[in-house]
Amino acid sequence: MQLDYARNKQGIRYAYYICTGRATKRTSCTRKAVPVGVAEQLVADCYQQIAITEHTYAQLAQRVEAAFDQRLAERSQALDDLATTKQRLEAEADKLLEAHFADAIDLPTLKRHQDRIRIALADVTKRLEAERHDHEGPRQHLATALRLLADCATMYERTDDLGKRLANQAFYQRILITEDEKAAIQLNEPFAALAPTSSDVRCSTTSDLVGLFSSHANELRKAHRSLRDASRHSQGAPAGRVRRKAQRRISDEQAQRITEGYAAGKTVYELAAEFGCHRVTISAVLKRQGVTLRHASPTGQQVDEMVRRYEDGSSLARVGDELGFNASTVLTHLRERGVRTRTR
Repeated sequence: MQLDYARNKQGIRYAYYICTGRATKRTSCTRKAVPVGVAEQLVADCYQQIAITEHTYAQLAQRVEAAFDQRLAERSQALDDLATTKQRLEAEADKLLEAHFADAIDLPTLKRHQDRIRIALADVTKRLEAERHDHEGPRQHLATALRLLADCATMYERTDDLGKRLANQAFYQRILITEDEKAAIQLNEPFAALAPTSSDVRCSTTSDLVGLFSSHANELRKAHRSLRDASRHSQGAPAGRVRRKAQRRISDEQAQRITEGYAAGKTVYELAAEFGCHRVTISAVLKRQGVTLRHASPTGQQVDEMVRRYEDGSSLARVGDELGFNASTVLTHLRERGVRTRTR
């Protein structure tokens, strides 16, 4: 189907969707044209079909919350084991440090054990964070996703064209408009498992629903953000996504003022607000002026200079001050180069 604008005898133009093959006379298609207004209304009506009632919303929220609680209980032993392991490693690190201060172990032995403990702690922490993310992330979006289905018809009506496009992509695999101008919908998951009119329900238990919410968290966030902004816009509040204005060119005089302001301690965010541009533009201007950005990673040549100055006897703090970095950054890159740091 392609968009076409037909003109009547009075010169008034009407928008239609027509078959491309029929319009170019390449096929013998007999599908009649569909007025754009009719197609848009059919899509809007689809949201009335898939919306859930407040009663259904309350029931689903209660069931899925219980399923999340059960899922967490099944994982509680694994979480407890990881937490116990983390506490044991931290206690072992403290004891090693105390033993070193008491001259019970030498520095090389201390470092060897610290490296072992650091690797083990990083692994345990990563596994704990993964467990929390797999549980808490989907759970936090659960109420939002269900609320989205309950409010979808009203919010779709209020949003703009971009919001409608994003919502349709989030909710539907496709919407088919038949010859008799009726809409047949195919929903995306997890909405296909929740919507009352869906004939493609593949979830027989609440646990299956929880799995669907977990695996479609990004789609749910995108849909909610789009329709949430539409709701705020309809109530007169600023929308969450603002179209960025065209970037104006920074003159040489402004570039000099930006450099001076940054040297005086202003952040790129403050300078961006002052000059009415994006912070990335400010960073690009400073780099063209040869300014080293604060908190930026040093180049290979700068790291070489750090090593040279430190080995010549300068302290970490002094090396950092001279090269525009803090002492911890200098220490990190010295260790990456294998430089043995001096004790206090």
